[in-house]
Amino acid sequence: MSERHGFCRLATLARYVILTTLLFSVAAEPAWADPPKPRAKKNADGVADVHGPSGSPSKSSENASPFRTSREQNDGSLPPADDAPTLINEKARDARNWLDPQTTDSLRKLVLDAAKERRSRWPEYPALDPRKGAADNIRVVESGRILFYTDLPSSPEVDQIPDALDAAVPLLCEFFHADEEKFENWRVEAFLMRDVDAFIRFGALDGPPRFLYGYSDRDRIFAKDQKVGYYNRFLLMHELVHTFMHEYFGDLRPRWYSEGVAEYVALHQWSPRKGLQLAQIPESESAYPGFGRLRQLKEILKSNRAPTIFEIMNLEPRDYVHVSSYAWSWAMVMFLYNSPKYQDVAQVLPFWMVANDPNGLFVDAIGDRWAELEYDWADFLNRLDYGYDFEATAIELEPPSDAPPNDEALRRGVVVSVDPKRGWQSSGIVLEAGRRYKLTVGGRFDFYLEGAKRVFSFEGTGATVEYCNELPAGRVLAVVVPEPGKRAFDEVYHYEESNVDKRTSGFRFDAFRNTRHTRFGVDSAGNATGFSDGFLADVKSNDRARSAESSKEARFDFYNALYPWNEALDFASVSLQIAPKTSGTLYLCVNAPARNLKRNSGNVKVQVKIAE
Repeated sequence: MSERHGFCRLATLARYVILTTLLFSVAAEPAWADPPKPRAKKNADGVADVHGPSGSPSKSSENASPFRTSREQNDGSLPPADDAPTLINEKARDARNWLDPQTTDSLRKLVLDAAKERRSRWPEYPALDPRKGAADNIRVVESGRILFYTDLPSSPEVDQIPDALDAAVPLLCEFFHADEEKFENWRVEAFLMRDVDAFIRFGALDGPPRFLYGYSDRDRIFAKDQKVGYYNRFLLMHELVHTFMHEYFGDLRPRWYSEGVAEYVALHQWSPRKGLQLAQIPESESAYPGFGRLRQLKEILKSNRAPTIFEIMNLEPRDYVHVSSYAWSWAMVMFLYNSPKYQDVAQVLPFWMVANDPNGLFVDAIGDRWAELEYDWADFLNRLDYGYDFEATAIELEPPSDAPPNDEALRRGVVVSVDPKRGWQSSGIVLEAGRRYKLTVGGRFDFYLEGAKRVFSFEGTGATVEYCNELPAGRVLAVVVPEPGKRAFDEVYHYEESNVDKRTSGFRFDAFRNTRHTRFGVDSAGNATGFSDGFLADVKSNDRARSAESSKEARFDFYNALYPWNEALDFASVSLQIAPKTSGTLYLCVNAPARNLKRNSGNVKVQVKIAE
């Protein structure tokens, strides 16, 4: 008996050490970025490093199947898959078919049938006896599809959680375009736990939990008490999204999407009188107590560092011990679902979770818009704030239909209009590297000042009584942007056509692949960093054919995700001169919070003239 008692004490101590280590790793989470540096304003040439989560590569084989890799690297915050990802048919492997109205319905049915068959093999949990939990003050509250167990004292805030979760089910069906009839008899057991050991004794858990905050497994969802009423409800809503998607779509891959969409959809507003709203774009931090994702990202972005879309795609399960990984995934999913250009791709993303290579389908679905996608993502991060207006800030990178003015016209001066209700706007004027241009702003427009909560008449130099992005609100900004053109992923990252077939073997587009997250860009010696060895070998092979001149340049166009929008010049006076270091199109906008753009009206004029 004494040996057994000693062994139990040792096991308990080991569990305590493991959990303490995990909690410390979250508390001591490194920022995604380096220490803050001054923001570049004058078309800087410097290379900015983009940093990802630290950590050594996983031990899983590069050649392991996605299922095997996902199971080996699962950190316990998602349920393991019960079998390998579905080998859907050849037509389903072509992303274009998913975006084609003629074929997408049949492909979606294919996935849903596979998910239904997989769901039929799930083992059932043993039934719980509420009387068994009474000794630990575990009580049950039932609402529609939800059986809610908690050891927290009764209060309206706690006891309304099952009502909110039940109200979420039809809204989840609406968001994911799911058949609500399939969920009429769905039952979910939800657990909000203050004393985790009590729930082990109750039989809800079969041992110490492997998760830090919340977890979903089949038809059970769990959350540890976070001492904040809204955040407790948010965590359970997040896990409900997971279990809904697992039930309906059959899997939860890639990780950036499954976590990002759970974060995005679960951000909600609830009252018994007004009901429930999901997938909220936060208007303020105070409206979502405990949800500090946007504030965290804004703090990181002050350091002028941010991940590219590519880097977020390759977050691994082990990276999600860091809250910032959830924050970046949330931002990316919110961006995709709300940006008018990418909503069609976002709508089919959940159907790819059973595919062998869901990230590969995403890459192919973006097609030749990869450069444009990174530009849009960069602008989104540069403006990221509460109440973000995706429609008003959408950038049309295609130049105006009119032919760009020639040198003779530019010597006389060409006048363009800037709409203060929109974000960056193409002037259609290409400014050449090495030439100097004079820009003069004129006219007045009506601009909304948030502090005064009213509209004022302004000139293009703005108002120093209120600031936005460290510049006076209402000030006109100008930047020269190299046109991204129509470029696929392989072209953006200089992965040539001859190597396309290798990208799913030596270079996997999969969230569970073996990747070392260091830097994406070039190191001090001019070498590409942040990619797998196989990919780098191909890049270096391709680069041998490049000239010595081009090899000195950054090999990846988007090594700094804030480029180029954060390098805008501002009209501190009615005129400024600009000498672009890289040829590109002149873009203009009025400096304003994204949430207030539609409150502005009128237009401002900018004359562009070659400076002799």
